[in-house]
Amino acid sequence: MFTVSQTSRAWFIDRARQAREERLGQKERERSAVIIQALVRSFLCRRRLHRDIRIEIDEFFKRDDSGSSKRSALCIFKIARKLLFIYKTKEDHERLEKLCRSILSSMDAENEPKVWYVSLALSKDLTLLWIKQIKSILWYCCELLEQLKPEILQDSRLITLHLTMLVTFTDTSTWKILRGKGESLRPALNHICANIMGHLNQRGFYSVLQVLLTRGLARSRPCLSTGTLTATFSLALRPVVASQFSDNLMRPFVIHIMSVPALVTHLSTVAPERLSVLESHDMLRKFIVFLRDRDRCLDACESLEGCHTLCLMGNILHLGSLNPKVLEEETDGFVSLLTQMLCYCQKYVSQKKSNLTHWHPVLGWFSQSVDYGLNESMYLITKQLQFLWGVPLIRIFFCDILSKKLLEHPEPAPAQPSSPQNVLPVKSLLKRAFQKSASVRNILRPVGGRRVDSAEVQKVCSICVLYQTSLTTLTQIRLQILTGLTYLDDLLPKLWAFICELGPHGGLKLFLECLNNDTGESKQLLAMLMLFCDCSRHLITILDDIEVYEEQISFKLEELVTISSFLNSFVFKMIWDGIAENAKGETLELFQSVHGWLMVLYERDCRRRFAPEDHWLRKDLKPGVLFQELDRDRKRAQLILQHIPHVVPHKNRVLLFRNMVTKEKEKLGLVETSSASPHVTHITIRRSRMLEDGYEQLRQLSQHAMKGVIRVKFVNDLGVDEAGIDQDGVFKEFLEEIIKRVFDPALNLFKTTSGDERLYPSPTSYIHENYLQLFEFVGKMLGKAVYEGIVVDVPFASFFLSQMLGHHHSIFYSSVDELPSLDSEFYKNLTSIKRYDGDIADLGLTLSYDEDVMGQLVCHELVPGGKTIPVTNENKISYIHLMAHFRMHTQIKNQTAALISGFRSIIKPEWIRMFSTPELQRLISGDNAEMDLEDLNCSRPPLLGFAYLKPPFSIRCVEVSDDQDTGDTLGSVLRGFFTIRKREPEIPRAMLSEALLVSAPGKVILHGEHAVVHGKVALAVALNLRTFLLLRPQSNGKVSLNLPNIGIKQVWDVAGLQLLDTNFLGNSIFSHPRARESAQGLLPAYTRALSPATRDEQGDGPAPTPEQLEKLKKVAGLPEDGVGTEGLAVLAFLYLYLAICRKQRVLPSLDIVVWSELPPGAGLGSSAAYSVCLVAALLTACENITNPLKDRDAISRWSEEDLESINKWAYEGERVIHGNPSGVDNAVSTWGGALRYQQGKMSSLKRLPALQILLTNTKVPRSTKALVAGVRSRLLKFPEIVTPLLTSIDAISLECERVLGEMVAAPAPEQYLVLEELIDMNQHHLNALGVGHTSLDQLCRITAAHGLHSKLTGAGGGGCGITLLKPGLERAKVEDAKQALTGCGFDCWETSIGAPGVSMHLAASLDDPVRQALGL
Repeated sequence: MFTVSQTSRAWFIDRARQAREERLGQKERERSAVIIQALVRSFLCRRRLHRDIRIEIDEFFKRDDSGSSKRSALCIFKIARKLLFIYKTKEDHERLEKLCRSILSSMDAENEPKVWYVSLALSKDLTLLWIKQIKSILWYCCELLEQLKPEILQDSRLITLHLTMLVTFTDTSTWKILRGKGESLRPALNHICANIMGHLNQRGFYSVLQVLLTRGLARSRPCLSTGTLTATFSLALRPVVASQFSDNLMRPFVIHIMSVPALVTHLSTVAPERLSVLESHDMLRKFIVFLRDRDRCLDACESLEGCHTLCLMGNILHLGSLNPKVLEEETDGFVSLLTQMLCYCQKYVSQKKSNLTHWHPVLGWFSQSVDYGLNESMYLITKQLQFLWGVPLIRIFFCDILSKKLLEHPEPAPAQPSSPQNVLPVKSLLKRAFQKSASVRNILRPVGGRRVDSAEVQKVCSICVLYQTSLTTLTQIRLQILTGLTYLDDLLPKLWAFICELGPHGGLKLFLECLNNDTGESKQLLAMLMLFCDCSRHLITILDDIEVYEEQISFKLEELVTISSFLNSFVFKMIWDGIAENAKGETLELFQSVHGWLMVLYERDCRRRFAPEDHWLRKDLKPGVLFQELDRDRKRAQLILQHIPHVVPHKNRVLLFRNMVTKEKEKLGLVETSSASPHVTHITIRRSRMLEDGYEQLRQLSQHAMKGVIRVKFVNDLGVDEAGIDQDGVFKEFLEEIIKRVFDPALNLFKTTSGDERLYPSPTSYIHENYLQLFEFVGKMLGKAVYEGIVVDVPFASFFLSQMLGHHHSIFYSSVDELPSLDSEFYKNLTSIKRYDGDIADLGLTLSYDEDVMGQLVCHELVPGGKTIPVTNENKISYIHLMAHFRMHTQIKNQTAALISGFRSIIKPEWIRMFSTPELQRLISGDNAEMDLEDLNCSRPPLLGFAYLKPPFSIRCVEVSDDQDTGDTLGSVLRGFFTIRKREPEIPRAMLSEALLVSAPGKVILHGEHAVVHGKVALAVALNLRTFLLLRPQSNGKVSLNLPNIGIKQVWDVAGLQLLDTNFLGNSIFSHPRARESAQGLLPAYTRALSPATRDEQGDGPAPTPEQLEKLKKVAGLPEDGVGTEGLAVLAFLYLYLAICRKQRVLPSLDIVVWSELPPGAGLGSSAAYSVCLVAALLTACENITNPLKDRDAISRWSEEDLESINKWAYEGERVIHGNPSGVDNAVSTWGGALRYQQGKMSSLKRLPALQILLTNTKVPRSTKALVAGVRSRLLKFPEIVTPLLTSIDAISLECERVLGEMVAAPAPEQYLVLEELIDMNQHHLNALGVGHTSLDQLCRITAAHGLHSKLTGAGGGGCGITLLKPGLERAKVEDAKQALTGCGFDCWETSIGAPGVSMHLAASLDDPVRQALGL
């Protein structure tokens, strides 16, 4: 245990330690307090000092601004030192601006050395300080230049200021101190400028200039002024020139300045004198010398990355186009640097989208980052890149080839006939081909002679590598490149002649040897071949038959024979020698290029022969060897059939096809063996309904069952089974008969081409219900026939066969080439557009196609908005291809896809890809050879002859009675299946000789616009501007609609409309339960129509669905993507005509003319008046309502019950046009007078005084939806302000209603004054809501100047306005007002409100202008 003394000692020591630590802590706190106080005092002192300095600086510049005497340079120097001591960009940038202005002002002084700021550089004591000061000032100017935006006016002025500082103090040319005797100082001061410029370069001067230039020029239109651009570019060039173009300064200039997007383009337009400076310094040559070095070029590309590398490349190309002499001297270096840049970019070009790629408008999918800020200037960059494949550069690059003359045959080749089956005489063609091509182009003979390591060959190869690299890198403008390279007609044939001369032996052997060599020389030679193939393929693809066969542009036909022979052998060798089997990278690209060119020539030859017979066969390929390798699953044999099946004789390919079918049947168990029998599908077919029964029983069969055995049992017209046993013969009869019927053009599933009458899907086949399922069924039947080897006499159009083979999916496919097989006359007309020498715009064509669809003209847009895009010389080639594509693909794409889907469910696509289009036709329909026997029941011999007849000939004895021995009878097969009624159009009894004349009024909103949307009252009144309709019965089987106001005149065949299944209109208002309740008279008619349930009861059925409208669009021939005002008018008519008249035994033949005094689209209820007139006339014509005209009546109106029916049907028409209308317009037009509308409830103003108005249409278009949204937005933003406005408008409407009610008995002058005041107040309220317009304000000012009162009516924002014309008004005032309004471009009508509703007229009751407009 511790003793007491020990415990006390420990306590004492601990106490002492604690006291010591406390003293140390206190000292530390005191020391910290001193430090903190010192820092605070220091901070406060510095802040006071900075504040005082800033005050002093401000006072200095304030005195300077007051216009006192000029400051000495020393004063400016001192105040600058103080500013630089405290300078912070955020607080002091304006002071720096004033300092710069003072310095520049001092430099402008005349003969005042002490004022010149630069004079301090000559002071021994201040030189170093002055240099340091100016360096700091200039760098602060650079920092500000990085932040300023040249598109802002204020910033652009500051940019000019700071650039002026930089220009002034980096060059001595403007220093007045050097004038006269001061010239001796120039070397020393130049040295100071160089020092300053070196300092700026070290700190990133070029980066600053790059940011400024990019901000000002990376856009379609530059925002840098001429002075700014000139100064910036001069500053960039100064260090380079001063250093005598050293590599150290050429590098930043190239990377930061020459990579600015479209810099040279902007210089050429904004500051062309700068380009002269570049030329004077021979900068293009220096760029070429600098960048041709591989390391320096790679360094520049890696610093810029792909996007900006393209900018650099574009600027250099543009410079090259401006300096052709330099290019001629430096072609090798120029080609080398361009190739290196493209190769760098190519490394990052991807074929498809991934998480690591970004989309670039020129490069496609790109794995480096993409600067989307360049998008706006990408158009200009692309234009610069186009110099690469422009004619001037191509002539410079290929000058060695183009300067040579080709040997020409003295006699031109005879023109080829236009028949697609044309075959040239074999012997004469071969003779002419070798005579013409042997000396220069015949690569099949050992021409050769030119060393591949010669300088000329190496140069051409490097150029070809450049263009081939551009094709694989600039993927999104590949077609532009190919088009440019094929512009010169003699380039490709001369390049071909050059290729033929290469190597000791020339031709095929040389390039096959290159395939096995991995040297740079071999790759360049193969790149030359690839470029030739790509360009030639593109050329032949865009040339039409006249240009290829008759004009023989670029290549003679004999040359194409020679080239195709080379290509055929080359591709065959690549496959057979195993090169293509494992091809990757460049080898794969080579194969695709050569094979693509080969197949374009082969398919062209299939359409119209230019090569001799058996030209495409390979005699060294034995079919037996090929079949053996196929049995062993050898890859090269499969590739032969996949890529070049034409090298195998057609007969052997047919045998191979039949063998493939047989093997599949065996695999699926569809062949009878000794141990098993295949499943058999039995169907029973009525002779009188063969097509319907076949469709119903076969379309649901599985793919396996369709490929299997199908046995047919026929039933005759008496319902008795026909005798006989189906051993494939009966099924063949059934198949042939059903195919014959569905391909009959009279059925309108298929049409025939003009001229040779070959079949293709009908564009109007959609009128049949379930037409796509029917096309799929047809495809299955056709596939079944081919599968079983049954030939059917169905001649298809060549373009349709190409689609069955899938050729149209190839990037090499040209719709124009196939167009003659559809319509040769149309093809000639299109190609004449290409050859038109004048301005094609004079022809008035647009990117659209007008088609006559069932008697009416329908406009199809080839591109969105095409009907407003004129065809010009620039886009006429696109127009031709778009038109051909539309005619052969777009119009029938759904039908074609359905048929091909059914066909391929039976026949595998790879089976028929072995055949060309003519060969596929032979596979379907058999040979065209003459038949030796006349009594065979076969339309043409089977493919490969009768030895391959399926099923084979057989004789079977069957005992039948006499009444069973009947031939095939043709019944009404199609009528029930396709709902076709072949009756002649009849005239309904009620319309034998009676024409109907109907009119209906428009409407205006008197008060309550926009407030009604928010639950307030609106007053709508009938306008005595009317729509008139004339309905005349016809006996010509036509229904015509003529709308002269909007230029519509369409005609339909009643028979065609009769074909339509109108069940989709089944939800009519007369079949709806609520409509039946309404018809039972639960409420008085007029009250019911204006009751709260009006909107429900007016349209008892649902609004027309999108599906219904799409069917109507097809009938009307309207585009699916969008319908304008004219199209909606046609749709409404068709809907009402079919819905109302479908109850008739036969649709009536009518001629309807509708003319209106109402301007369309002005918010005056023109569409409602149109619908009301249509409905009233159609219901009366069909006797659904009574004709109200009695003897001696000139004008009459229908009963309330009939008006209710008219209103309901008219609402249906409004639904077609507007989708979800309020029902106000059609109600006003039906009953006339005036309506009070609030929150969906309508009530009638029983009587209305006679009020005259002036209606004015400003013709300013507006969006009602946008205006309503604007008021709602304003209400949400300022509810306390807008809500009282809406309440006040509501009070105006109620007051107007009260006054109008009082005026019915005896109108007083003071009441008109009240109406005028209400009009003025409402107009001001509407302006406050933001729905006014300057045109409406102008209307109000003009009428007010003549003592009249006006307001807008409807949505506002333009549109129409109404002006009250009170009784006793001076006529001169009205006329003067009208004259002033029409002078502003407005339309005016004097009319009245409160007009009667829909009415029936005698012709004599109408005014002459109306009768004339209706054609009476």
